[in-house]
Amino acid sequence: MGFAKHDFVALRLRFLKQDDFEQIDHLVAAVGSYVSRAKAELADKHASLAADAELDQSLQGFEEMLIGDEVGFYEELKPLASELSIVALYKRIEILTKRAVTTAHPSINPAQLFKFNQLKAALLATGLDLQTVSNYVAADETRALNNCVKHSGKVSEELAAYPGWTLGEPLGDLERAYVRLAPLCLDYINDLIEKLIEQRLNSSV
Repeated sequence: MGFAKHDFVALRLRFLKQDDFEQIDHLVAAVGSYVSRAKAELADKHASLAADAELDQSLQGFEEMLIGDEVGFYEELKPLASELSIVALYKRIEILTKRAVTTAHPSINPAQLFKFNQLKAALLATGLDLQTVSNYVAADETRALNNCVKHSGKVSEELAAYPGWTLGEPLGDLERAYVRLAPLCLDYINDLIEKLIEQRLNSSV
């Protein structure tokens, strides 16, 4: 017996389910590892300079200043990587959401799906309230945080509505935010896909 069309749609949706955000985790880990190695190399270079009694003092001072600049750069690189992890996390949510929704509902214009309010309205028109999806709140917090990273580097009024964020404060190192939000967003994506599958299967009964 052949499969009905809705069975193939459900199968395609199941292929979109995620076990983790491994790509982003590897990116952050790679940057952290690189920064640690680079700082260790600079520390060795500084120790060599200090031990070189024949090096002109003014030149030694200049070299140490350059090393200090490099250390400062690497100190800033890790927080930048954590910002990138938030941007990448929300981009992943956007891509998976667009693919899942257009797979389940081909008539929906994909251009509608990159604006959150339009996405909510488009799904509500199909009978699916996005706010009922597991960990919707975490996904929305990630969206607000992503906007702050990209536009101001400070906590917006929208982000400040969530616990732990103070309006106008610098975002700081976002590693802890990523570690907290990533598994919740993973659950959000998978539950959204499950609800789309359920919706498709029910519509064919």
